[in-house]
Amino acid sequence: SPYPQRVFQSRYEENQAIEALLPLLNTRRQQLLMKLSQLKSLQDKDNTDPDASGLGYSSVIHLSVAEEDTTQIWQDLTLIDTVLLRAYVRTNRPAIIPFLRHENFVPFEDAQQLLAGAGMEPELIALYSTHHKHDLAIAQILQPLRDTTLSPTERQQRLMDLVHYLQQLGS
Repeated sequence: SPYPQRVFQSRYEENQAIEALLPLLNTRRQQLLMKLSQLKSLQDKDNTDPDASGLGYSSVIHLSVAEEDTTQIWQDLTLIDTVLLRAYVRTNRPAIIPFLRHENFVPFEDAQQLLAGAGMEPELIALYSTHHKHDLAIAQILQPLRDTTLSPTERQQRLMDLVHYLQQLGS
């Protein structure tokens, strides 16, 4: 292979490089979200007034171009958000739950696999909650109760976590 086995000398250097990419990725993400919003409003405008574009194109061609742009933006956002989530898992755990609670384009299965593989239970529960998969969230909270070596204090904490989660659903 023409590529070196290791690019970085240490895990620290690798994490520093990841952290350096975060502002760039977030900036590009914001630009794409703005463009997506503009395209959506343009499509809405085209749907209500066929000649509203003022560009001299027929509405069909204009809408077709906008749909291609929208598809590309969705693909770019999916890639960027997936990379952001992976970077947060590696370098910035506190950023994960807020990221998951806002609109993001990470495929559910990818996020689930990544978070479960990293043993990030609170983040996994937040993912389930934001995707309205409450049965999975509750199962995740209750799963440790099957462990017979769990102390009474830990059992009580798990049950309190369940009560708290159910209260959030009720509000």
